[in-house]
Parts: sequence; C-alpha cells; structure tokens
Amino acid sequence: VAQPDVARTGLTEAAAVAAIADAHHVPVAHHHSVGLGVSLAAGLHASAAAADCPFFEYQPGPLPYAQRILRTPITAGPAGFVLPEGPGLGIEIDTETVERLAEES
Repeated sequence: VAQPDVARTGLTEAAAVAAIADAHHVPVAHHHSVGLGVSLAAGLHASAAAADCPFFEYQPGPLPYAQRILRTPITAGPAGFVLPEGPGLGIEIDTETVERLAEES
C-alpha cells in the first residue's frame, strides 16, 4: 500500500504517487496523521480522486483538534468521511480561532 501524506507532498505530488501506484496495481491509503483540517480535507479529496484507494488513514484522537480551525467540521469517523463540497477543498477556515490559537502559542 502506498501512503502519501498530502500535508507533506501537496496535492500534485500525492496524485503523482497515486498514479504510479495505480500503474503498478498498488492500492493507496493516503496518510493523515496530526495535520489540521486543511490537510484532512486535502487528503480526503486526494483519496476520492485516486483510482484504488480502499482506506484513509487517520488518527481519531487528534481529529477534534485538527478540525477546530474549520467553520464546519468534516463529518468523520470509523464509519467513513463525508467529502467536503464547495470551492477549493470545500472548507472554510475560522480565522478568529486561528488568531486566538496563535496568540496562545
């Protein structure tokens, strides 16, 4: 199983890894560790676009923290994920929360 991490590779490189994996009949399970909601959305979109992506790796513990910068959390969990819809990645950043968290650092 190929496991590109969109937060580290970007969408273009993750798509290239998925295409190479598909050419070699290797499934893809995009890796998502502790990135914020932006990388979660990007990984979900990359997974939806991959030819053979039976799984999406995520960590349930950090998920609430990852999503707290999103205006609308992504429906996520062991039963599956709802692909965000709308322009771009289908998410909207809660800039007030980001500013507040930056001040706490």
